[in-house]
Amino acid sequence: MINPNMTPPPVLRQGLRSKIRAFALLIAATLFSIPLIAIMLYVVNVDDTIICNGTVLPENTYDLTPAFDGRVKQIFFRTGDKVKKGDLLVQLDDTEYINSARTVEAAIGILEAQLDVQRSEVEVLKREPLPSEYRHAETRYAAAVETNRKAQEKLETYRNLLKENATSKVEFEKVEKEARESRAELAIREENVRIVREGLAGKIVEKAKNSLVVIQKQIDEKKVQLDLFRQKIRDCKIYAIEDGTILLIPCKRSMFAECGKAAVTLGCNDLMVRAEVDSRFIRKVSLDQEATVSSDVYSRLQYGMFEAKVVKIASVPMDENSDKYPVWLHLKSEGCDIKIGSKAEVRIFTGSSPAIYAFLNITKDDDTAKRLQELRRKNAAENNAKK
Repeated sequence: MINPNMTPPPVLRQGLRSKIRAFALLIAATLFSIPLIAIMLYVVNVDDTIICNGTVLPENTYDLTPAFDGRVKQIFFRTGDKVKKGDLLVQLDDTEYINSARTVEAAIGILEAQLDVQRSEVEVLKREPLPSEYRHAETRYAAAVETNRKAQEKLETYRNLLKENATSKVEFEKVEKEARESRAELAIREENVRIVREGLAGKIVEKAKNSLVVIQKQIDEKKVQLDLFRQKIRDCKIYAIEDGTILLIPCKRSMFAECGKAAVTLGCNDLMVRAEVDSRFIRKVSLDQEATVSSDVYSRLQYGMFEAKVVKIASVPMDENSDKYPVWLHLKSEGCDIKIGSKAEVRIFTGSSPAIYAFLNITKDDDTAKRLQELRRKNAAENNAKK
């Protein structure tokens, strides 16, 4: 039977002291390492990285709309196709405008032929503008004056002969008729001379020139109509305004394009990634931060990571029920055809900071703001105490 008051053997007492000493040293080492670890967490900097999911999108999109409503005649590309600037994407029905343009072109041809004829007539009129009845009007008038004088003298002679019964009444009436006709002819020639002297030739040439102006005006009006129809024909074609990818063809289903509504949606070749950053980390993101992106279209082992840079940060979540904030990054993807709409993993490098900041999910700005807040609170308390 063991006596509890018995003194332990010396070997046992030595082992116990060793264990107590070792335990004390362990506690001392632990107590010493805690501040050392804390100091290391503040002193040692680490690269803070936010990892999130994203979607590849075009940097700019364009809704290509027709100038007017129209039936779609032909679509030359499909959704997802790559196109070049100037490629014809959609052709609207332009039959009506083509027929109208041809009609106007024919009318212009007829008017231009009339214009050529009229120009020739003007050149002829410049050489001899007067009609045949007005040509040599002065000479004819002088001849008519002489003829009338002789006719009147002859009439007077026969009147005297008739009084003397030296001629018959029939002969007298014949001479009287000739005298009347000569007076009438003289009146006509006199009027013709008056008209010619008042500038008939110039008026005829001016009228012919005015006809040229009228025909030319009609041609110009027809050409304006033709330009309008040709513009309509051009507007029936929807072209790619720059190199890019076709994202949507809304007019394909109904084969009808409406004015003001997109017939084709085109995305440019410059790509961006819309990252979905958790609300806990969005405050760490700032413009121009570098990032890497891996696309689910390409093997990360084969193509590596693509470079990107933050260009836009949203101030509100993606939707009211989401805790994700959209962040847009410009994607450098030269040489690789990353598909628009493909998913991607995004790594945003928010910078180097003490390890304790990364561990506690804070930033230097958060720490500075917290210290300023504490300082304000302390100053307020001291001021209240003085009062």
